[in-house]
Amino acid sequence: MDRQAGNSVLVAVEGGAILAVGSVTDEGEITLNYVSPDARFGGVSRAMLGALESRARERGNCRCTLVSTETARRFYHAAGYREDGPPQGKFGTAGSYRMSKRLAVIHLGQVREELPAGFETLRAEARAEGYAFVERLANDWASQAIRFDREGEVLFAAYADDEFAAVGGLTIDPALPGTLRMRRFYVREQFRRCGIGRRLAKALLERAAAAGRPVTVNAGPGSAPFWQSLGFIPDARDGHTHLFASGVD
Repeated sequence: MDRQAGNSVLVAVEGGAILAVGSVTDEGEITLNYVSPDARFGGVSRAMLGALESRARERGNCRCTLVSTETARRFYHAAGYREDGPPQGKFGTAGSYRMSKRLAVIHLGQVREELPAGFETLRAEARAEGYAFVERLANDWASQAIRFDREGEVLFAAYADDEFAAVGGLTIDPALPGTLRMRRFYVREQFRRCGIGRRLAKALLERAAAAGRPVTVNAGPGSAPFWQSLGFIPDARDGHTHLFASGVD
């Protein structure tokens, strides 16, 4: 990411190749979202859009704006954008559309006594995707086997506006003394690639850093790039795949 005055430029890279470039102003206007032809139709553009929206949200914006071509109009509609008036001629044609999207307010809450309202919806979606660990979270909570209540442990719920969107926590690592393990981390599909998972993970890592404790995670299939973008390094042993030790002496 390159931070210019009043503007953030993001670049998506894989194996040394640039897949996409995006830009958003501090006022929340997305001025660029370009994906290499070789990387299209693989989710890169949606991931870049989510990253740009997250950057806009970090700058205090509650809305993103952009001007779409006729070709990209359907894509932005699917991402929640709506037209703000008749077509314009910004790109030299009459088929350019000024669009905007309200950004959900993300907030976190610690889970203490009861699992959050809406948990059963998240649980059903996780089950449908084959993620059994959310089922284990529910069963362990009901039996009081794991309540995330030992020293250093915590369970957070993440909300988009008032809708329960994600869950994740820290428990004492069973194999490494003085270390915490990222546990039961799940983001509902409709809330992925919009900054919620990153906000949740960072809050948990900040909690661990404040206690001076490293964190391990057993990254699921396809999730390693997400964890590594947060600062985790590969460290496959003792039931985990990655280790985060930033800020730990």
